[in-house]
Amino acid sequence: MNSKLEFTTTNRNALVLNYQGYQYTIKRQYKETNEWRCRQRPCTTSLSLCRANISMIREPSHHTCTQSSPKKLVLDEAISRMKKRAGEETLPIPQIYSQEIIKVRVNNPDMNTGTFFPLLDSIDSSLYRKRAQNYPKIPRTIHELIIPDGWKLGSHGEPFLLVDEIYGNERLLMFASDWSIRFLGSCSQWHSDGTYKCRPLLFAQVYIIFGFNGMMIPCVYCLTTKQDERVYMKILHNLLDIARQKGVNLNPERLTCDYELAAINAFKKFFLQYISLVVFFIFHNHSGERSKS
Repeated sequence: MNSKLEFTTTNRNALVLNYQGYQYTIKRQYKETNEWRCRQRPCTTSLSLCRANISMIREPSHHTCTQSSPKKLVLDEAISRMKKRAGEETLPIPQIYSQEIIKVRVNNPDMNTGTFFPLLDSIDSSLYRKRAQNYPKIPRTIHELIIPDGWKLGSHGEPFLLVDEIYGNERLLMFASDWSIRFLGSCSQWHSDGTYKCRPLLFAQVYIIFGFNGMMIPCVYCLTTKQDERVYMKILHNLLDIARQKGVNLNPERLTCDYELAAINAFKKFFLQYISLVVFFIFHNHSGERSKS
């Protein structure tokens, strides 16, 4: 019999105490104690905990009801963990659900979880509600996207979201740390690339500018709703302005990127003296290495 004080929640997020095979809900709060009553009615058995609910003050008397089934206790604890993680983590809800099912099966090998564990469809709404309490609502348009101030900072508290521009129905976000801008300034070789697989659905791509100085490191992350020359011009213009404000000189000697004319044209206008190296690399890559692969 488990004599630990363990807590789960109801579907409405009310606290439930699990103790010695029985479940209790809060009955009333006193100055120094909390009184908990058996959850199964009409049983009136109660117990008392300290106000912090970490130690027993008064043990329960004899119950007139039967103990909760081990399956129910395991299920309630698993769902409670899911809710806690949904509110604290950014991991996708289906992934949290799968991990907790695996944990239950590993910890209870003799229990047939398939017969009593609910499907994700039946509990996902409560998990998403829990997440919505701590995280902003998912926007449907770029104008609804509001980034909280705390999310605009890097791991050391420095500004990380450096550009947030809305022009018409388009939007450009640029992220970089102080260190990454300085590192980019130390690099004679840059590489840029856009990816679509990990982009937020409101945006067309994540465009990344890398610096190479012994190793290739992503330095500037851009979320763009377009993939035209105008947006690449904005990226480079903002990048040079940011670097100047930080006292960093951006002077690459070699630029490489995929064969994307809009990006190449933008780089030409800002780094004209290096464009022959960019074109050479691209033609070499497309006519040589890529054709071989």
